[in-house]
Amino acid sequence: MSEEDIEKYFDKIPRVEAAAYNSSQRDFRTGCLSGTRDYLLSAVHEWVQRPTPPLFWLNGLAGTGKTTIAHSVAEYYDERKQLGASFFFSRDQQDRRDTRQVISTIAYQLGKAYPEVEGLIATAIKNHNPLHSNSQTQLRRLIIEPLSSLPHQRSLPTVIVIDALDESDDHTAASNIVELLATELPRTPLPLKFFVTSRPEKDLRSRFLAETVSSETQTLILHDIDVGIVQKDIKLFLQVRLTGIAKKHRDVIPQKPSKWPTEAEVDALTERAGGLFIFASTVVGFLDESSFLAPQRLSSILNEKVTASSSNLNPYAMLDKLYYQILDFMLHAGPHPIEDTADMFRRVVGTILFLRQPASCDDLIALLNTNVKGALMHLHSVIKVPKEDEGTQTIEIFHKSFHDYLTDPARCTDHHLFIDPPVHHGIIAESCLNVMIHSLESFLSTSIYIGYLPDFDKIPPFLHYACSEWTEHGLMCRHDDKLFDLAQIFFSTTSLNWIMYLALTDEGLIRFMHLIEQAARLGLVWSPFLSISLQHLGGSLSSRPGANRDYLQCRKVIQSSSFASILAVGIPPADPGCYFACAFADILSPFSMISFPEINDRRMWNFFELEWLEIASVCARPGSPAETAYYHILGCITFHQCHFELSVSWFQRALPVDVPDHGHSFEVLRDMVAARCNGARLYQDFLDDMWHLPLWVVDSYIRTLQRVGVCRADVLFTLGNLYWMRFQLVDNTPNPEDIDISIQHLQNAANASPQNFLRCASLQNLGYSLCMRYEFYGSPADIDAAEQCLRESEAQCDPKDAESVNSLPRDLGYAMYKSFKLRGQFEDIAKSIWYLTMFLTRHTALEVRTERHNSEVGRDRDEAYDALRKLERNNPGAGAEIWRCCHNPKIPLEVEILKRMTVALSCSSDEANSGLRI
Repeated sequence: MSEEDIEKYFDKIPRVEAAAYNSSQRDFRTGCLSGTRDYLLSAVHEWVQRPTPPLFWLNGLAGTGKTTIAHSVAEYYDERKQLGASFFFSRDQQDRRDTRQVISTIAYQLGKAYPEVEGLIATAIKNHNPLHSNSQTQLRRLIIEPLSSLPHQRSLPTVIVIDALDESDDHTAASNIVELLATELPRTPLPLKFFVTSRPEKDLRSRFLAETVSSETQTLILHDIDVGIVQKDIKLFLQVRLTGIAKKHRDVIPQKPSKWPTEAEVDALTERAGGLFIFASTVVGFLDESSFLAPQRLSSILNEKVTASSSNLNPYAMLDKLYYQILDFMLHAGPHPIEDTADMFRRVVGTILFLRQPASCDDLIALLNTNVKGALMHLHSVIKVPKEDEGTQTIEIFHKSFHDYLTDPARCTDHHLFIDPPVHHGIIAESCLNVMIHSLESFLSTSIYIGYLPDFDKIPPFLHYACSEWTEHGLMCRHDDKLFDLAQIFFSTTSLNWIMYLALTDEGLIRFMHLIEQAARLGLVWSPFLSISLQHLGGSLSSRPGANRDYLQCRKVIQSSSFASILAVGIPPADPGCYFACAFADILSPFSMISFPEINDRRMWNFFELEWLEIASVCARPGSPAETAYYHILGCITFHQCHFELSVSWFQRALPVDVPDHGHSFEVLRDMVAARCNGARLYQDFLDDMWHLPLWVVDSYIRTLQRVGVCRADVLFTLGNLYWMRFQLVDNTPNPEDIDISIQHLQNAANASPQNFLRCASLQNLGYSLCMRYEFYGSPADIDAAEQCLRESEAQCDPKDAESVNSLPRDLGYAMYKSFKLRGQFEDIAKSIWYLTMFLTRHTALEVRTERHNSEVGRDRDEAYDALRKLERNNPGAGAEIWRCCHNPKIPLEVEILKRMTVALSCSSDEANSGLRI
């Protein structure tokens, strides 16, 4: 395999770059202080070098230094070229808590660490493509088999470090990885060593203690190490760090009459640490934060009373007291009232704790619209705050024990400081909604509405986060009236922009589907009035590469039960601007392309299944706009499928009682009238109650639309159909003015329409009206004009539309036959047969879908036979020539028609008999 191919296949591996021990996102993390943890590190080195089990599990309570030790192990073996890979989990970052990419990330890092392995992994990807397989297959194909294929096996063990496995978002999946390693690694002679750290969480502990895993694992429990050894390390750490603070700030920290800190003070701090390195590390940060106050702060910490009982019951008692002292100092340090300071603290720090991805200071300011730097001024010992020149660096807490303290009401008992998770998820959701309402439209409007995709590299990170994560926070928050009102505003004003943004980003349709489903659930949680407008979804998706796949993915979402639930609820009639289904009705309506020509994509017709929509319409609140819009969608779909009886029925349910003259009501009227006209023309049975309307209803619709004005093409189109209908009503003597006005309106509609379905339909209906006027009044100019309409519509329409809804060729065939009888021109009968054949071919294809056509098809065939026989009597041989030109020998139906016509002619004339045999 060439180097280019190796790079191409290897680069396909999904990985989490930030999970490596030395990634830029972990730049503030370091290993153990030299001289500390020697006993523990020696145990790890001995495990690596000896023929020991392939797994090493280091477990301990929060704050005991597991991550620092893992960092030291990774760093040590990286320097010796023995580190194969490292994956440091973090619940603060979404990709670093996802177990699905652990194996693939390890494989990627192995390939980068050992170039000879990279080609073998690339070959495995090319031959087996295991990238989307389960973890077991990935482990075998991407790690074990490539390493086993090396011509020269490495003599030194390869170490792989997995830290904080308990911080994964799926403990069951994490436990499965442990069992997988314990099962697969012993089966291979490869010198692979997996060093794993975690808290002793229930799922992980039970899996590690299982016989199949424990037999392949060396375990070390940090809090079981001799207390004297741990305290010695903590004391050394404190001595080195505090002495460094004293030297750095010697101008403000006096060293006389006694040295600071004293031996006794260091011993007292060591005792209070209780074996938790995070206590010692936090103390150092707190004292270093404000150098001239370091002695006073140290005294304050040591003056805090210690009760043996509390320490015994709660291993974090002293750490909790330290956190409280730091936060209490923060509350009283500024000039503002404590309540105001506490409110700002909870708002800012609560957001930092619960954001699903770390954010920079600038992004937090934009998201919260508050003084973030002021809120964090006195918290640098517990929160990593970037410097002024590090604007893009993220703000993070130093240790997850701080998160645990603030969110546990049993540990954080001060109401000023306690951060309630549901409340603060609500604050973040509210901030995200505000950001989208005020910023998303301006970002999209400069590009999408003028036909270009926006530059997503330029979208502010806080806005991207708001679009991608607000639903997660919304689902975890408590009901709140303010948030409820804001959500209503969002759904009625901004949800369309949000959907457009999601549809156009590169995150993929799986993520898109997930967010839409969550939004549907939010509609049920927050309000029975919320739903989503997806008006431009079809257009935005159809413009993207791989749109066919995208439509299938989105269809799953739209047909999902959770999505149906929100849409079926509906909204009150007083709020007509924010419901979902009207938007889709606009897209699906055959005539909506006048308003949205960019959405002229026939795949939208297959977006729904009728059964699902019918269920949703039944679930909708009776009389709600959602119910109306569902009926409209069902009518549009059945219209396109030429099921005009069903289509009319659905449209009739969707049509309001009052006379519609604008908005969605007009859309329903327009499509309902078109369905009635198409059904009447197709079945040539206008007297059927299914197709005609009472005269007074037709006149009422006409008056209403005339008041609106006749400047819009779809209004002109509807008026043309209504006058065509009026001309034929049984209780109305045909009025020449009706058909003249119909022709005028339809001609104007065709002229006013762009090259889309509406223009095609206008031309076809204009042809119908011209044929009808010719039928009644016999003007040759009408038949010629109708023929021109047919040619134009055939040239402009989508072939599927022309074949499915256009019965104009039949009417033209009849009209031409009548013209032949009146004028005696052989050209007319030739055209008659041509058009009847065209219609017969298409119309017979529809027999598969409905039995109603049988009698009509038979009658059409008889008309064609009769016309052809009359042609043969007047001009022998002409009929045979026409049929040979008409038929396509590759289409069995047309071959059959030709045979039947030949038999019919052979029976009518001996002279024709010899010339027509084939």
